[in-house]
Amino acid sequence: LMNELLANIKSIKLYGWEFAFVRKILQVRNEQKLVMLKKLSIVTSLNQIWGGIPLLVAFSSFAVAATVSSKPRMLSSLQ
Repeated sequence: LMNELLANIKSIKLYGWEFAFVRKILQVRNEQKLVMLKKLSIVTSLNQIWGGIPLLVAFSSFAVAATVSSKPRMLSSLQ
């Protein structure tokens, strides 16, 4: 609807319908802003998860290796 309004802005101004369309334009704009905010929050969440996966994999690999190993071979240089 916003694209249609912008495409026909000349007709709206020609006939003096600006005030009639202001409420409708603001309503559509607010709806579009909410959709964009939802998309942005989803993308941000997915980026944070994607960035945290290597840390999680490294920690879980170390924890499993330390738990399963019968000899204390982890961090042997510190002993």
